[in-house]
Amino acid sequence: ETIRGGRIEQRGAFLWLRNAPPPKVRDRSELPNAYRKLELVAPEEIAESVVIVVKASFGINLNDVPLAVCRLLGFARTSEEMAQVVSSITKKLANTGILQIDEGHIRLTEPVEVTPQAGLRLVPRQ
Repeated sequence: ETIRGGRIEQRGAFLWLRNAPPPKVRDRSELPNAYRKLELVAPEEIAESVVIVVKASFGINLNDVPLAVCRLLGFARTSEEMAQVVSSITKKLANTGILQIDEGHIRLTEPVEVTPQAGLRLVPRQ
């Protein structure tokens, strides 16, 4: 009913308030094991985590991003599958122009705000 009314939208397996601010990155380390799965984290929150990691490190090696992002999200281990998910989202951020990858090193192209839009469409901060 609320989806039809336009206040909530579904993106993949996740429901979002329409025009909501960027998602807050949450530490899942204290959650029960059943809830500590990367597939339970929205791609928009993972994207926000990537931006936070890159910004905090003033740039980072491409291969180090998945581990840093998973730690930020509260995961003690980073499986190959988790690393692939984070790397894919990192590359999408680079394709949008939010991140710049130069010889395996990633940095922000400009201050950005991650917006929770379908397809991880991101916009520069105003």
